[in-house]
Amino acid sequence: MADTRGTVAETHLEPKHGASIKPNIDMAPSVKTLRCVNEAVTIHQIPTELLIIVFEYLLQTTPNALMYYRGLCTLSGVCTYWRFIIQHSPSLWTKVAGIIDQEGLLKVLERSSDNLIDVEYDSRCGFDWRYGRSHFIDFIGTVASATRRWRTLVLGTGDYPGDQPSDFLQFPAPNLERLIFTNDLDGHLEDVELFGGDCPNLKHIHLERAQFNWSQPAFTSLKSLELYEVFFYSVGSILDMIRPITQLQSLEICDCGVIEEIPPTPRLSRFLATSGPLLPISTTTMD
Repeated sequence: MADTRGTVAETHLEPKHGASIKPNIDMAPSVKTLRCVNEAVTIHQIPTELLIIVFEYLLQTTPNALMYYRGLCTLSGVCTYWRFIIQHSPSLWTKVAGIIDQEGLLKVLERSSDNLIDVEYDSRCGFDWRYGRSHFIDFIGTVASATRRWRTLVLGTGDYPGDQPSDFLQFPAPNLERLIFTNDLDGHLEDVELFGGDCPNLKHIHLERAQFNWSQPAFTSLKSLELYEVFFYSVGSILDMIRPITQLQSLEICDCGVIEEIPPTPRLSRFLATSGPLLPISTTTMD
C-alpha cells in the first residue's frame, strides 16, 4: 500500500503541533466562499445604524458596569464585523466605571469621543481591593479631564488617601443630569458648592449621609430629590429646603430624624418622608 501520509497532511487546514500551513495551498477561494456565506446571513444584512440600536438596547439591560463591559466583549467576539462596529460606535462607550483599570479607562474615554458619559465609582464595589488604594485618585483624576461630558455621576466614598472625594464634586459639570453620592466620611458638607454652581442641567440628586447647603444653585432646578440619613431639626427646616426648588416634583426623605407629621405639599407629585427605617411620617402621591 502506498504511503499517503504526506498527501493527507498537506490537505489539513489545521496545522498540528505548531506546524505552519504549506505555502503552496491557496486559501483565497475558501476565504471568498466563507465571506459570501457570511454576507448571506440575515444578521449581516441589517443596516449598521439599526445594529447599533440593538446593541445599545441589549447593553442597557445589564444590571451593572461589570456585566456591561462583559456584554461589549461578548458582542465583539461574534465576528470581525461586529467588533469593528462596536469599537467605532462612541454611543456604546459612554459608561465609565471604576471596575476597569487605568489602561481600560483611557480606552473607554477615547472611544466615547465627544458623547456624554456616565461616570461611576463606588468604594463598596471593592475597587481599592482590586487595584490598590491609589485607584480612586487615578480614576477621578482621569475622568476630571472630561467633566463637561459628565451626564451622570455616581460616587461612593471610602477611606481614600490624599484629596477628599468632596473636592471632586466641585468641578464644573454643565451637562450633568444626575448625581448619586454616598458619603461614608464627614456628613456635613455645607461649605461644598456642588460643581462650582455650574450644573444648569442637573435634575436628579440622590444623597446618603451628605448634608449640603440646600440653597445653592445645584438644587434650585431639581425635579427629584432623594435624601437618606440626612437629618433635619423640624418640619419647618424641610419646608424651607424645598421652598426655593420650584420645579421639584418628587421628594423622598428617609431617616430624617423628624417625628412631626409633614403637611401635604400639593405641588409635589410624589412625597415620602420617614423618621427612621420603619417609621413613616408622611406619604403623598398626586394623580
